[in-house]
Amino acid sequence: MKVARRSAVLLAFLAAGSARAEETLHLEVGGHRTVEVVGLARIASGDPTVCATAQSQQEKIELKGVATGRTLLIAWTAAGEERRYHIEVGKPPLEPVSGPGVGKPCPVPAKVNCEQKLKAVEETRHLIKKKDFEAAAAAARKGLAEDPSAMQLHRLLGSAYIDLIMPSQAVLEYEAFMRGCPDDPVVPKLREFLHKFGH
Repeated sequence: MKVARRSAVLLAFLAAGSARAEETLHLEVGGHRTVEVVGLARIASGDPTVCATAQSQQEKIELKGVATGRTLLIAWTAAGEERRYHIEVGKPPLEPVSGPGVGKPCPVPAKVNCEQKLKAVEETRHLIKKKDFEAAAAAARKGLAEDPSAMQLHRLLGSAYIDLIMPSQAVLEYEAFMRGCPDDPVVPKLREFLHKFGH
């Protein structure tokens, strides 16, 4: 598990929305967001291929997610105050909001299977190793739809969601895995990982 990378993503997710001169903003590809800065004078944006920015005449900055990635937006007020916005653009949900792992705790069946060598588990793991995280997430979700008892797919789906910058959904998948397979050797590390961020 890429603990350092995933820790950074979850930390940025939990830091979003804090009223500070430096904060993290999250967008989905194709999504829009407006940032209001009282006394806005000028802005400087990093990578327009990740997030398009436009300064309006009403002390607002319009953002649009263009592609997955991270960039920096700096805004200055007429009084000389500098505000930094770390912008993270992620993939929109791969399935309708009613799907498993989206917005509510994932159900865990009465009978679970914590086996690592299931076909769907191996396929998903292979796609993650290839860094094809969207395909890995899709494979894991399909596998869970066909066999809800395959708990390892929740763990792998959580990993894929982290790399797709979808941390809230990743947390739900990790928690489902830990409820279904509490004795799995990786659970202590996952608990410690999530505990750092208040989960």
